[in-house]
Amino acid sequence: MSRYNKSLLLVLVVSLLASCCVVHGKQTQATPASPSNASRFPTASPALSAYLGLMKVGPSGGEATVLATEADGVPFNFVNGVDVDQVTGDVYFTDSSTTYTWEHNTMILINRDTTGRLLKYDTRRRRVVVLRSGLPYPNGVAVSADRTHVVVAHTGPRQAFRYWLKGPKAGHYELLATSQ
Repeated sequence: MSRYNKSLLLVLVVSLLASCCVVHGKQTQATPASPSNASRFPTASPALSAYLGLMKVGPSGGEATVLATEADGVPFNFVNGVDVDQVTGDVYFTDSSTTYTWEHNTMILINRDTTGRLLKYDTRRRRVVVLRSGLPYPNGVAVSADRTHVVVAHTGPRQAFRYWLKGPKAGHYELLATSQ
């Protein structure tokens, strides 16, 4: 299996896990379909709730503290896949649609919604930065081992893209793999 196929596989696994709340790649006890319990997590780490946004969980797990609920003045509507840069602690995640919530996620596909966003929580500045907007159902996110790029899975078009973080292509978004 080529390294690109391995990256795509990792992103697809992250995408599947992201259909529930995710804490460092592990499914949690909370589910996006239950907003009332969406802020309780079993372990310490950054976490996402499709309803509550980006959160931080303390060392003993339990109640989460909300870190962010919007980016550039646009509220999160359907936060999804997540990965953490293990050196900087920056958190990369997606908002799959600014139009449809998790409950209506099939509408993203039916209407070919392209309001999704790739986001970064900058831990030093304590704010969310929009890296890319206008995306069709971005879902899973994986930071590359060398930390030069993140791979983003798009559910509807069944594609994976690479967003360059460093180097001469920094800021570029390019097709990495597609389903035939």
